[in-house]
Amino acid sequence: MVSSHAVDYCASRSAATPLLAQENARTLTPTHPSRFRRWAKRGALALFAAALFAGAASMLLPNVPLNQDRSTSSDDRVVGAVHMHTRLSDGSGTVDDLVEAAVSEGLDFIVVSDHNTAEPTRYEYRRGVLVIVAEELSAPTGHVMLLDVDTVRASEPDSTDRAFGFPLHRPLGDAGLLLVSHPNGRRYWRDRSLSTVDGAEIWNADSEWRNDTVLDWIEALTLLPFRPALGMMALVDRPDRNLALIDSVSAVRDIATTCAVDAHARIRITDDFLIPFPSYRMTLGLVQHHLRLTEPLTGDAERDGAIVTESLRRGEGYCAIGGVADAAAVRIEAAGEELIVAVPPAVESARIRIYRDGTLVEDREGPELRLPVSEPGSYRVEIDVRARLLRARRLPWILSAPIRVGRSPDDPPTSVLGGFEDDYGNRHEISDTVWQDVGTRYRVEEWRASQQYLIARLDDASAPGATAWARIDWVLLGDESPWAWAFCISDWDARTYAEARASGTADRTDLRTGCGGFPFSRMRPIP
Repeated sequence: MVSSHAVDYCASRSAATPLLAQENARTLTPTHPSRFRRWAKRGALALFAAALFAGAASMLLPNVPLNQDRSTSSDDRVVGAVHMHTRLSDGSGTVDDLVEAAVSEGLDFIVVSDHNTAEPTRYEYRRGVLVIVAEELSAPTGHVMLLDVDTVRASEPDSTDRAFGFPLHRPLGDAGLLLVSHPNGRRYWRDRSLSTVDGAEIWNADSEWRNDTVLDWIEALTLLPFRPALGMMALVDRPDRNLALIDSVSAVRDIATTCAVDAHARIRITDDFLIPFPSYRMTLGLVQHHLRLTEPLTGDAERDGAIVTESLRRGEGYCAIGGVADAAAVRIEAAGEELIVAVPPAVESARIRIYRDGTLVEDREGPELRLPVSEPGSYRVEIDVRARLLRARRLPWILSAPIRVGRSPDDPPTSVLGGFEDDYGNRHEISDTVWQDVGTRYRVEEWRASQQYLIARLDDASAPGATAWARIDWVLLGDESPWAWAFCISDWDARTYAEARASGTADRTDLRTGCGGFPFSRMRPIP
């Protein structure tokens, strides 16, 4: 049975009233042709002079190549690029073209992910680069990369095929990797709890340039002909919405993250005319994944592909974007009761910020930061630097994967503990042992935070003699402030613990009707 004490959280939007046509439009006096030509010539000359001036000015800027030191690999670390396309889908080049770019940028591995190939993942070495040929699937809820998930297309459907549009046969946490592509890009991922996948891209190059300002584009286009590396850096900014999503999910369970080049090397002018821009080398040099390996590579493509995929799934390493120094020399690790972050001394303008469960806990400039870890949680590190392009500003450089410290993935998550108010205006007090609703008190028997549900029993104090068990599923909303999360009582009168646990029918991909035909109830913190 399903609780119905929730209301539809999606408010209907009123239709916009069309603008009225102007009845008395002003008649413009035609410009004299010769005068117009003079203005056009003057404008063209002014633009040409401005471009020459900007180009000359850019030559005076410090030379900041993307990733200065390319000797970055070691026995326990490799550097690679994830998410790129060839002519097999919507790219302009071949796998050999991608390998050529990877060799030029000193990469150890690349992940090629053409759309909807429906082929098993394969691995091979080309010119010393480990090539992982995966797939980017176009699902009803968005795009998702499939790595080493050859059992994903099965003959028998299960509850997760609503999200993917095909039968899925793979429990989360098994071998392989499901990663959401551009979760806040054009193909917005609807399931904000990421409940059916292992993780998501924390930064996507193809999505980020789409939200830049006109001033950013003027700066980039001015620099590109003279200093391509600086021109690409001008389009880099902090992926605020992706980081908020990652923080909300990693607060309750382990999550894999990666940074994606999403390289296509093409701008389509017509169906028959494409411009191969930005080039594969430009995008593969812009954002790279520094991956800490679970074990050293062996030289065997199949074995090494499995090692890289497992290391990505476990969320090892960090992303380097538009690097201004040797990103491989960056140190980010939890050692004992400290979280240690260190950057090369040459990076004088580094600012280190550390977040715990999405809350900023330390912000400091300097080459090193040692943070005593006094509270358990999911920690994440950001490092930005001062960049002098045509405008002086700070740009993100390092984005780490979440680092879990001192807490099991199934411990009660802090994001759903405390006082909350639901859509009805009812108050809820939730602790690690009790969920107090209006007139109902549940005693929490088991938390399954990694799968976002709990098992509880009705407390005798609120219902004397009651023996009913309940299962409550929840989903984090991430970017729907003030609403922090939503819940569904999937079963409230199960006779046994086993019956309650087996009643997980909530569909987190459809918050309007996914609670047995009813909407999930949204929750906002009580100040």
